[in-house]
Amino acid sequence: MLRIRRTSGMKPISASFRDLMKNTAFRLIVSLLVGAIAIVVLLSSLSYQQAMQILNDESSKSSQQTIIQTSRHIDYILQTYKEFTNTMSHDQELLNKLLVFSNVDDPSGYEMVVGQLTSVLTSYSNSNASVESITLFSADQTKVVSTLSRQALLPMIRKDNAEAIQATDWNKVIQSSPEDTLFLDTRTSGFVSSSSNGPLFAIVRIIKSPFNSHKILGMLLIEISTENLEKALKGFKLGNGGGYVVVGGQGNIVIASDTTAIAASYEGSIPPVLPESDGSYMGHYDTEDHHGILQNYTFRRSPLSGWTLIGYYPKEELVAPMKQVIWNTILISLICSLVAAFAIGILVQRNVGSPLRSLRLLMQEGEKGNLGVRTSFQADTEIGDLGRAFNRMMDQISLAYYDTLTNLPNRRLLVDRLEAAFQHAEEQSHELAVLFIDLDRFKMVNDSLGHHAGDLLIQSVGQRLQQCIREGDTVARIAGDEFVILLPELSDKSYPIPIAQRVLDKLRTPFSILEHDVRISGSVGIAYFPQDGSDAEALIKCADMAMYEAKATGKNNFKTYDPAMSIRSHERLVIENDLHRALDQQEFQLFYQPRVDPRTGTIQCSEALLRWKHPKLGMIPPDKFIPIAEESGLIVPLGAWVLHEACRQNKAWQDAGYAPMRVAVNVSAKQFGRGLTDSVAQALKESGLAPDWLEIEITESVLTDNENTVIASLRKLKSMGVHLAIDDFGTGYSNLAFLMKFEVDTLKIDRSFIQNIHRNIEHQLITTSVISLAHNLGMRVVTEGVETIEEHQFLLKYEPNEAQGYYYARPASALAYEKDNLNKQAHIG
Repeated sequence: MLRIRRTSGMKPISASFRDLMKNTAFRLIVSLLVGAIAIVVLLSSLSYQQAMQILNDESSKSSQQTIIQTSRHIDYILQTYKEFTNTMSHDQELLNKLLVFSNVDDPSGYEMVVGQLTSVLTSYSNSNASVESITLFSADQTKVVSTLSRQALLPMIRKDNAEAIQATDWNKVIQSSPEDTLFLDTRTSGFVSSSSNGPLFAIVRIIKSPFNSHKILGMLLIEISTENLEKALKGFKLGNGGGYVVVGGQGNIVIASDTTAIAASYEGSIPPVLPESDGSYMGHYDTEDHHGILQNYTFRRSPLSGWTLIGYYPKEELVAPMKQVIWNTILISLICSLVAAFAIGILVQRNVGSPLRSLRLLMQEGEKGNLGVRTSFQADTEIGDLGRAFNRMMDQISLAYYDTLTNLPNRRLLVDRLEAAFQHAEEQSHELAVLFIDLDRFKMVNDSLGHHAGDLLIQSVGQRLQQCIREGDTVARIAGDEFVILLPELSDKSYPIPIAQRVLDKLRTPFSILEHDVRISGSVGIAYFPQDGSDAEALIKCADMAMYEAKATGKNNFKTYDPAMSIRSHERLVIENDLHRALDQQEFQLFYQPRVDPRTGTIQCSEALLRWKHPKLGMIPPDKFIPIAEESGLIVPLGAWVLHEACRQNKAWQDAGYAPMRVAVNVSAKQFGRGLTDSVAQALKESGLAPDWLEIEITESVLTDNENTVIASLRKLKSMGVHLAIDDFGTGYSNLAFLMKFEVDTLKIDRSFIQNIHRNIEHQLITTSVISLAHNLGMRVVTEGVETIEEHQFLLKYEPNEAQGYYYARPASALAYEKDNLNKQAHIG
């Protein structure tokens, strides 16, 4: 177990804790007191300013919206009167009568036309009850042509009183206006009526000839009661103490909340503003009224009538609520100050006392070896800095002792725990065991699904391994796909065996990785303390050697270390080192073994078998150096040499006059995707051998592990004319239907089915079925490992195309093969 030992440096740290507590407490107290004072000052001023700004803005928006709605309502009423006047000015009958009137000279005709005009005016007057009077003036506006009034007419504008009419103030406004239609400001005395029921405003319309727009036929003046306007403005109010006023185009008050001001001249001012999109002018301002009271004004000038609606209310209505807000703010600030003062003690305890106590407990846990402890301090204070420094320290320790991908102990922590376990085992006189686990076919997952999938697989493997152990045992990841299990305190030396078997079972169960079912296996090596190793590195190395023995004997099993493995491991190391120079030193050579027609004994094909003549170790069989060559990557140049040498030798035999036959060359899975087809093409080209005389042999495992890459390479080889064969058929997971898509020419049945076939019913059934099915699928069949006459005689009955084995001939060098085998057949030439 990891121990973080206490050192003399802990005392200064403890002293700094006390100083830190004092400094932090002081900072908290000062911060809280200053904050309390700041709350009183800032909340009071900011609340007042912000609230005033917000209220001003909202009040302005609300007032403008109200003014717009009300002003448009008034415009709607005035528009109806304007349309009424416009209808009259375009009335064909009225226009015809006016044209006749303008050309009448005799009195009798004049009276008749006036009567007719009066009749027309009567019909219009009766159609609108709010119209007080309708008066038609002559073209020169010197006399009243016709009038229809609900009240008596003013003496000054009676018929033919030209000077009085011209002298009226409203007539002067009309004369100076360029508009054909004009709204006249309200007056209480009336424009043409001698009396009325209330204030009146008027609308004037110049009537022009429909045939000549420059010729004026007359002028209409319509007096209208303000009753409808008063209804529109009823209830309109911007504030509790506010009011409204409508200022006409002539500067007089048309209508107001203070009825005594109606028809009086408006004494206030309206600041100039830019026009709105609808042609109106709108604004908002503050100023004192004639009583010296500060008022908030909002106005809108109508584009229709030129009248301006002004709403106002005292500014004091905004200030009064703010005063209440200020008092409330002060009260809240005082309460906050009291609460802050009361909370000082709690905050000091929470921000200083409690964190320091928690940190002390976490450090104690860390001293016990619990490297997962962390603080949650985030404050920007000395306490926060100390907590973050503690977390960084624990992170560094974790990185040093734990694997970042799986969160399992790494090699360093494993060694630390092994040393502690050794000491405990010696004290208690018991044994412990180490299991070294290596994943089989892990590289295939990385190559086919990517490194991210490989990482996920490693994480899943780590989780499954933890399910195989007891509490107190350790699972560590020490390299890419290598794990170690430490089993301390063994009560029974056989205990690791079921653990190893459980590990293998767990690894054989498919893993779900990125929506793929990934199948792998493992190889496990077991070593014991103290007999196999007395220190951590030695024990791990012994378990590693045992694991390699398990992998060399077929993988997916476990082996227990024995001293002979060290010898084999040393031999393996020598072989691996010497492999790098063996090709340059021409230590490799090819042996050949014939494949014959079992009926005639005629050689159909020669299989090239690689041998290594080591200068010190002698002849090394391929099963000892080929796996090492595959792992080191030397199999690619070595395989290319085999192809070139086999093609060269076969061509040499043909040139020497021997009957043409194929030469079969085994290729490794490592050669696919790394220039295999180019090597074959180059070997054929340089040797001059026709592609039909070369056969490439691959095993079933090559097909299943690299299907996409292999299919592309095999199809290219087939297009070149090279023959394809499946070696050791029956030992893998494929079937004949699966092999059909690879366009295989020859099927070689593994020797395990041929040995003692004449006595093994099960092997007989399998072999004869494969021969029959392969023939039906158009494949040639080769039976491997025929060693006895009984096996040969049994197979003759089922007619395999070729047979191979010691019964016919043993592998031999090229020279011996030519002498002992080729010379026995008929010589061509």
